Amino acid sequence: MLAPVTLFLVLAPVSLKAAVILMICVPMIPVSIVAVQKFAKRLLGRYWGQYAALGDSFLENLQGLTTLKIYRADEARHQAMNCEAEHFRKVTMKVLTMQLNSIIVMDIIAYGGAALGIGIAARELAAGRVSLAGALCILLLSADFFLPMRALGSYFHVAMNGMAASD
Repeated sequence: MLAPVTLFLVLAPVSLKAAVILMICVPMIPVSIVAVQKFAKRLLGRYWGQYAALGDSFLENLQGLTTLKIYRADEARHQAMNCEAEHFRKVTMKVLTMQLNSIIVMDIIAYGGAALGIGIAARELAAGRVSLAGALCILLLSADFFLPMRALGSYFHVAMNGMAASD
């Protein structure tokens, strides 16, 4: 939380407009994390439950393989296991899609905010309100403005997976 505030304090004397725009965009990343968290918690809870059930089913089938072979039920069980595995694959793809969409939203906010800050700095450079050194400073630091919040978003996904697995 201190990195964006520190960068704001560094960039405010160079261009207050650009610094304010960058600072306004920073809290949007945690807001997007909170919005995704509600959906992710429910989805990950089901995912880990199905993961455990698939593992239990596989172990049970493996332990009963001799019995299945004796009664010639191994092919039917094989088909059932394929169905369970396909269902789990689809659930896994939903989890990965949710995580990818969350990352995309955070990237759009971060890089869109950086682009807005750079655009304002370029406009102020063209108008003569910011020096070339100041515009370059904003250009180079605008992406760094969002790095701590992006890292927070990454930690969020790791933490959600861990919490759902432990439950």
